[in-house]
Amino acid sequence: MEARATRRAGGTEIRPAIFVTTGIDNAGLPLDFAARGYVQAGYVGGSYATAFADGSLVAERTLAQRGDTRLNAGAGTRAGIQKGAKRLDVGPSASLSLSIGPVPARVALDYRLRVLGDAEPASGAALTLSTGF
Repeated sequence: MEARATRRAGGTEIRPAIFVTTGIDNAGLPLDFAARGYVQAGYVGGSYATAFADGSLVAERTLAQRGDTRLNAGAGTRAGIQKGAKRLDVGPSASLSLSIGPVPARVALDYRLRVLGDAEPASGAALTLSTGF
């Protein structure tokens, strides 16, 4: 469970959300590729209450490695749906996996080509910063 804050003209709305999620990381694939991804589904309450689902799957391979730091490249697909919006994206992905002290981190740069759906924004680059535990 989490709370989502949305700032709109006239104030900020706090909306409750509940969801389930699962994922994979570094799952072995042929030709020295590895898969990472997630899928989640849930419900957000409030003024614009809606069920939602989204997910991502990236297949990538290590191009260079030094210690715990890896430069990876590959391709991915991402999808999402909620009331009034849906999309399916495909495209190339590059990521840098590293450790910040004991914490694993990733910086990913993707180009997401919208192939189905109407959700905004349209196709374009996406920069993602993430950490794990």
